[in-house]
Amino acid sequence: MKVNRLKFNISLSVFGGLVLACVVTGCIKLTIILPNGESTKGLATKGLGTKALAAKGLVDGPSDGPESSGTFTIVQWQSVANDGTATIYCTPTPPSDPRTVSGYVARFMTNQIPTVGQTRFQGYVSNEFSHTLVPNTDYLLQYVVNSYTNGCCTLVGSNEATCTVIPNYKYKFYARFYSSHVPPAGTTFSLYGVFF
Repeated sequence: MKVNRLKFNISLSVFGGLVLACVVTGCIKLTIILPNGESTKGLATKGLGTKALAAKGLVDGPSDGPESSGTFTIVQWQSVANDGTATIYCTPTPPSDPRTVSGYVARFMTNQIPTVGQTRFQGYVSNEFSHTLVPNTDYLLQYVVNSYTNGCCTLVGSNEATCTVIPNYKYKFYARFYSSHVPPAGTTFSLYGVFF
């Protein structure tokens, strides 16, 4: 019986090298690709809304609102900044339907892409400081693809906003706060939603 020691020695060397790397660096972060192709990196947030995360004991947060799913990934912990923009035109070309805002905005620079067949977005903004949903009357949710394709989402209920989207275009979202609802400095927000 012949034993192939070369393969065993190489495997042992590779394994030993990984162990040595762990010892030298202190720790490593692994991302595991599951059999269905999903990565464990961000598994706690990808495709799950706060309600699902809270049910799993992964976060303390709001207990209602739509679940993030499909190709939309939660955008977390975005700080508010003043960009000086006081008027938003919900119809960009030609500029019409002006809305007056405070200039304070939480930018969700996501570049998320709805797939073929997905023509709508619906979502909500969560205040990560107070762990509450932000009433949709406190902000204007703006979507941006480019200077010609952008606009404003419409209100749904008391916490959600919705808008029409175009498949295969990259979307960013901005929560532009109204003057009477400017959040305190340092407040962070997350955007949860779904393309459908």
